[in-house]
Amino acid sequence: MKKTGKLIILAAVLAVMIVATQAAKSITGKKQAEEENAAEETVIFSADMENVKELSIVIGEDILSFTKTADKWTMTEIPEFPLDGETVEALLGKLKEVRSVKTIEKISDLSGYGLEEPECRITLDGKMLSFGNTQDLDGYVYTSAGDGNVYLVDPSVREAFSTDQMEFLQMEQLPQMTDLVSFHVETPDGEYEIDRLPESGITYSDKYEYFMKDGAEYIALDTSLATALIGNVTQLNRELCVEWNADDDLLKNSGLEEPPITVTIVYTETEKIETDKKDSDGNTIFDIREKPSSFVLKVSGDYARIGDSRMIYRISSGLADKMRYTTAAELLPEDVLALDFTDVVSVDVSVGDQFFTLEKTVETAADENGETDIEIRWKRKAENEEDGIPFSEDFADCLKDMMSSGYAGNTAPGAEEVCLLFHRTDENYPETELKFCRYDSKNCVALIDGDPTVLVSRNDVESLTDLLQSVQEEPSDK
Repeated sequence: MKKTGKLIILAAVLAVMIVATQAAKSITGKKQAEEENAAEETVIFSADMENVKELSIVIGEDILSFTKTADKWTMTEIPEFPLDGETVEALLGKLKEVRSVKTIEKISDLSGYGLEEPECRITLDGKMLSFGNTQDLDGYVYTSAGDGNVYLVDPSVREAFSTDQMEFLQMEQLPQMTDLVSFHVETPDGEYEIDRLPESGITYSDKYEYFMKDGAEYIALDTSLATALIGNVTQLNRELCVEWNADDDLLKNSGLEEPPITVTIVYTETEKIETDKKDSDGNTIFDIREKPSSFVLKVSGDYARIGDSRMIYRISSGLADKMRYTTAAELLPEDVLALDFTDVVSVDVSVGDQFFTLEKTVETAADENGETDIEIRWKRKAENEEDGIPFSEDFADCLKDMMSSGYAGNTAPGAEEVCLLFHRTDENYPETELKFCRYDSKNCVALIDGDPTVLVSRNDVESLTDLLQSVQEEPSDK
C-alpha cells in the first residue's frame, strides 16, 4: 500500500512537470511569434496626404467616390451632396501609413484569404488596398496591396472604411441664437409666444427676463424653466439625418409638408464689418453691426426640418409634445415674491384687525476677523417710541422661502388674509403690494399689485400671519 502510494505521488509530480513544461513552451512560442511578427512589421501602403486628389471605397456593391478640387472634397457622382470634408480627411489619416505584422509571400490563390473577391476595396490616386477575411488566431485582417503578397493588418483600418454615404453628411449648422428676442410656437391647439425682455420694467422685479404673452399682458416666467424649453430648439439634438434631399412624397409621409408644429425664433445676430480704418498698430478696425434674424423649425412626431430645407432629421422623442403642451403654468417661478429687499424702506402690514408699519434698519459691525458684517433688522413703527418697537423675527426670510403650489390663472380671490405694502426706492415701482386671499381649504391665492399670480399653501400663509401677529404693542421680554 505504501509503495503504491509513492508511485501515485511520483506520477502526479511528473504530470505537473509535463504541464508546466508545455505551458512554458507555449508562452515562449507565443513570445517568439510576437517577436517574429514585430520583426516582420513593414509599411505596405502610404499616402501623401497633402496631394491626394481621388478616393474610392467599394463595400460589397456600394461605391463611394470622392474628388478633391481646390482644397475642397466633393462626392464624385453626386457633387451637390453636402459633404463633410473633415470626415474624408480623418478617414484618409488611416491610410497615411498602413503597416502589416506579417507577410505571406507570393500567393497564387487568394480565395482562401477572402481576397479574390474582397468585401472592401480602397483606391487612392490609383493605388489599391483590398481587405479579405479575418485571421482566427489574432484577429488580424488578410490584406492585399496588389503586389502578389498577403499581409496581416490591424482590423481597425478596415473597420474605419466600413461606412456608408450618410456618414459623410455635413448636417446644417444651427446659428448661435444667444441674443434671443422671441420664441413663437404654432400648434394644432393654438399658439404662444415667449419674449425675452431683460430689465424691461414690466414687473416689479428685475429677476424676470422671460415673459409669455397673454393678450396685451405679460406673464413673468422662471428664467431657468424658460431657457430649458427654448434650449430644446436652439441646441437641437439631431439623432441622425434620415434623408438629405427628401422628395415631396417623403415630406408628406413624414408629416413635414404641412407640419403640426412650427417654432420660430427671432434673435439678434452680430456681424463684424471691415472698415478702411486702421488702429495705431496698423490693424484693420471692424464695426460691429447687429441685425434681426430668424430661425424656423418644423416638427412632426419624431421628425424635423429647418425652414424649407429638404434635409430631414430624427429628433429626440417627446420634443413635439414639449412644444405643443407647455403652458405658462408650467413655466411660472416657484418663488412667490421675487423682491430685492435691499431697496425696501418700510412695509405697511394689514393682518387680522392689526395695521402697522415695519421699518428697516441696517446695522454694521466688525466680526472677529475684522470683516464688516451687515445685518438687516425690522422694527415696528410706534408714535410714542423714539426708536420703534424691535421685531426680532425676520419675516423677509419667511417670504423668500415661500414656494408656489400652482398657477392661479384668473382665479377670483376670496377674503383677504394678509396684505403687505412694500415702500421701495425703485423709481419705476415705488410701491409693491403682496396680498394673500382665501382660495380653498389647502391654498390661498397670491396677488401682486392686484393681479392673481400663484397659489400658496395655506399652512405657509398661516405661518406668516402668526409671525406678523406676534408683533406686540410693547417690546417683548425676549
